[in-house]
Amino acid sequence: MLPIKRVWLIYIFISFISFCLLSLNSFGQYLQQQHKIPSDGEIPVSEAGSYGIPGATYILVNDIKSEQSTLFLGKDITLDLNGYTITYADCNYEHIPNGSFEEGVSGWDLSKAPSSTIEDTKVHVFIGNNMLRLKAGEEIVSPYINLPVGNRSYFAMCGVAAWDMRVSVYVEDEDGNSLKVITKYADSIRISCPMENISPRLGGGFVYAHLTGLPAGKYRVRVKAETDCLVDYIDIRPAMDAGIGIVEETHPMGHNDHLYERAHSAFFDYTADVASKTALAGIPH
Repeated sequence: MLPIKRVWLIYIFISFISFCLLSLNSFGQYLQQQHKIPSDGEIPVSEAGSYGIPGATYILVNDIKSEQSTLFLGKDITLDLNGYTITYADCNYEHIPNGSFEEGVSGWDLSKAPSSTIEDTKVHVFIGNNMLRLKAGEEIVSPYINLPVGNRSYFAMCGVAAWDMRVSVYVEDEDGNSLKVITKYADSIRISCPMENISPRLGGGFVYAHLTGLPAGKYRVRVKAETDCLVDYIDIRPAMDAGIGIVEETHPMGHNDHLYERAHSAFFDYTADVASKTALAGIPH
C-alpha cells in the first residue's frame, strides 16, 4: 500500500497532466470562422439597442458601436458575436491634453502654482514617467475639452500619490464658471461636483467628481492642492457604460464616497427610478 503522501502527489501529477491535455485539446479545436449568414430562427442584430425575446438566438451581422452602452440583453437568450465587434463609448470624447504631464507642464495654466515642479515617477510610483508636485494652496487649470454627449455621466478625475495628500477637484464651463452638480443616488442626494478637500484614502489613487445632467459643450478641470501633494493623470472621462449589459436591477450609485463605502454601482444612466432601482423602459429585465 502506497503511503498517503505519495498517493496524494500522484493524484496532483495526474490532475496536472489531465489539465494540460484538455487545454491542448481545447486550443487544437479552435478555428477562426468566417462571418456566417443567419440561419432560420436566428434574429440578426445590426445596431445598438435592447434584445430580450426569451429563448431567442440573436446573431451580429456587422460591427456595432454606440456613443454610450451598446447592447442590453434579456433573460434566456443567446447572442452569437459571429466574428464581429461591439464597441461602447464610441464618440469623439476628447481627453485633457498632457493630462499626465508626460510633456512637462505644456498646456496647463500654472499662474496660481508658482512653485510647481515635475517629478519622476521612478521615485514616486504612479502612471507614466512624470507627475506634478504642488504646494498647499496652489491651483492648476487644464485646457478646455469638448464633451460631445450631454445628459450622461462623466468622471472628472485627478490622480493623487498618497493617502495623506488632499486635493479639491472643480469643473468649469466655457465661461469659466465653477459647476455645482447635485446628484440623486439610491441612498441620498449628494454634491457630486466639486469634490473638496478629499484624499484617495488608499496608498495612492484617484479623487473624482461625478458629472451628471450637463449639456454637451466645453469644460475644463481645476485642481487645488489642499496639502503639499503629487498629482497625475487629470482628465474628464465618460463613465458608467458597458458593451453588453444584462440588468436585473440597477444600482444608481457612483459618488466618490461610494467607492470607499463599497457601494456597488451599475447602470446609473439607465435608471428610471433610483428608489426602486428599475431600468429605463425598453431595457429588458
